[in-house]
Amino acid sequence: MERSGAIMNVKIENQALKFKISEEELNVLLSDKCIHTKINFLDKIFVICVNPQKIKKDIALNFVTEDDEVYISLLIPFSKIEELSNIGKCRFGIEAEVNDIAISLQVDIRKDSRKVKGK
Repeated sequence: MERSGAIMNVKIENQALKFKISEEELNVLLSDKCIHTKINFLDKIFVICVNPQKIKKDIALNFVTEDDEVYISLLIPFSKIEELSNIGKCRFGIEAEVNDIAISLQVDIRKDSRKVKGK
């Protein structure tokens, strides 16, 4: 897994998962490498990953628990990562619904140097 300088922000709320990444992390995904962050919560470590998938066509979400770790992995088709890159600076990003969970992957616009499309 690739570790970048910026750390993605993950928000879990009411059957929704929002992954907010930096422009730098988007570039890591575009190089076909996984990004991740770890969160210590009580006696568990949550390992949250965004993993580009060359072959898959649909967004998937994996949830695995071990003794002291919980893994949440967003498996996202590479075409969706390219789509996210191509839309430029945009507040909404890529959205999907997986097993009644709303998934959002977006680039943090506060630190995004990309241009707004159409401007």
